[in-house]
Amino acid sequence: MPHMYMLFCRIVHAPFFNKTVIGCFVRIGIGKNKEGRSVYRVKFNYIPNCAAQILDVVETAKVYQLENTRTNKGLKLKHGEEERVYRLEFVSNSEFTNQEFNKWYDAMKSNNLAILTIDQVEKKEVDIQKAVNYNYTDKDIELMVQEKMRFQKAPLNYALEKGNLIKLKRRNDIACKFAVKKWGK
Repeated sequence: MPHMYMLFCRIVHAPFFNKTVIGCFVRIGIGKNKEGRSVYRVKFNYIPNCAAQILDVVETAKVYQLENTRTNKGLKLKHGEEERVYRLEFVSNSEFTNQEFNKWYDAMKSNNLAILTIDQVEKKEVDIQKAVNYNYTDKDIELMVQEKMRFQKAPLNYALEKGNLIKLKRRNDIACKFAVKKWGK
C-alpha cells in the first residue's frame, strides 16, 4: 500500500479523493530540529509525534505546490478531542511509530472516544486499494483537468494537459498490474 503522501499526490484532483482519504490517518512533518532530524507533529495540545485521523477535506485560503501539481486542499485532522486543519504538503511519507500510535490510542481512551474497529480499518484499506487501482474514465479526466486549471499560474494548454493525464493513466495502469503481480491483490 502506498504511503499517504504519495497517494495524496496521485489522487488529489481525482473525483474520489475526499471519499478515499476521510477516515485515514496521517503523520505531519513540520521541519527539522537542530540536529537536522525531521520533526513530526500534529500540534494538538502541543504533543509531539502524534497520529491524527482525517475528518474532512476542506479548501484552504492558500494555493500551494504539491509535488507536480497545485492545490488548496487541507485536511481537518483529529487527535483525541482536538481538531485542526493542515495542508497536504505537511503530510509525512513515513509510517507511524508504535509510540505515536500509543499516544493516539491513549488520547482516545482518556477522552472516552470510540476506537476504530478491525472492520473499519479493512473497509478503509479497500477504499485505498480501489483508488490505487482505479481506471479513470474520460469524464474523470475532464473533471481533473478542470480542477487543475483552477490553480494554474499561467494559461493551460488544455489538449496538452489532457494528453499528459492520459499518459499518467497508462502509467498508473502499468503500475497497478505490477503491484498485483508483486503483492497479489
